Amino acid sequence: MADKKISRRKFMQGTAASMLAGPAICQASTVKSFRVKKYEPFSFVVMADPQLFMNGETFSTNRLIQAVSHLNQLLPPFVIVCGDLTDRAYNNYGVIHETEVYFNKFSQMNSLVKRYDVAGNHDIGTPPTYGSIAWYEQRFAPIWYSFIYRNNLFIILESDLLKNSSNIEELANQQMAWLEDELKKSSQTKFCNIMLFMHHPLCLSSVTEAEQYFNIGPVKRQEILGLCHQYNVKAVFNGHYHNTAYVNDNGLEIITSTASSNAFNEATDPAGLRLVDVYEDHIVHTFYGYDVMPTSLAFPVYT
Repeated sequence: MADKKISRRKFMQGTAASMLAGPAICQASTVKSFRVKKYEPFSFVVMADPQLFMNGETFSTNRLIQAVSHLNQLLPPFVIVCGDLTDRAYNNYGVIHETEVYFNKFSQMNSLVKRYDVAGNHDIGTPPTYGSIAWYEQRFAPIWYSFIYRNNLFIILESDLLKNSSNIEELANQQMAWLEDELKKSSQTKFCNIMLFMHHPLCLSSVTEAEQYFNIGPVKRQEILGLCHQYNVKAVFNGHYHNTAYVNDNGLEIITSTASSNAFNEATDPAGLRLVDVYEDHIVHTFYGYDVMPTSLAFPVYT
């Protein structure tokens, strides 16, 4: 029997129709499934009081070199430096050289690691002035700011304004208003964890302790604590004490790290870095002296 011939027009019409209809199995294969991305824990590093050139230029510079070496091995996404970046006051001529060394040594840190600076009393003074703050912000960072990483909110505060704002009360009030506004907005965003970072500890052993050189006074302390509890802040990280200290106030962790350079009790509380692991609903942190520093993070980012 002779083959039946089909016109080109009918052939093309039939082919187009079959492509549109298609067999059921082909239709199913084009449907993509979407899943919500699972939360990925991460680690970062907190260091405090590099304070160049406390205890001499060579000693403190070598300690900063040591810290940067460990950071280059650990490769966290970022490190937060909790104040006293240099030792001399902003209006002391010698601070120019200290600042140059600070930037020079950190320039040798892997560019994958971001550094967030926090102002300390040696950086802008207690009480601070508009002049000292302007000097700091021109060289380092804003005195208060925030950033977000993997749906976690990190808030940097200027604790000298909490300790003594007699010269610039208006600016201190602005910081508190900004903090409350940031926390109010955070309740709408539903961050996994919220953490605060500043130089002075809120307290060292108890939230009811008296004010002294190394902590924040009770009035401002209670104001900060109230906001932290109201908006479910997980932790407040700080330095200044040159020793480690820890207070847990009904789930709010107040974490004081000893210096990354000149620790006051080197034999029992040596200088080093704090490694922080951030999970979806909690954090875990450990302070390590340089001699026992891990060679990798719990959750490495760059592999």
